[in-house]
Amino acid sequence: RDFIHFDMAALANEHQAVISAVMLGALAGAGVLPFSRDRYLAAIASSGVAVSTNQAAFSASYAAAQARGVPSYEPAVVAAAAFARPPP
Repeated sequence: RDFIHFDMAALANEHQAVISAVMLGALAGAGVLPFSRDRYLAAIASSGVAVSTNQAAFSASYAAAQARGVPSYEPAVVAAAAFARPPP
């Protein structure tokens, strides 16, 4: 089994897309389902909603998953930054 990790929320924000497009890209890029990349892109297109934006986010996430995510991940650092509060 693989553990593929990258910041999907940041990718969605970067592309101003919905998180589901990014999650779908990660699923497709991981290769765990028997569908081609073109089938996923066609599904996004069939929605008719923000197609180019969501396809771009899907493609970026697909590429990240194909690359197996980021090389390292330090949850303590990420968590500390996420919950840090500015001084009063």
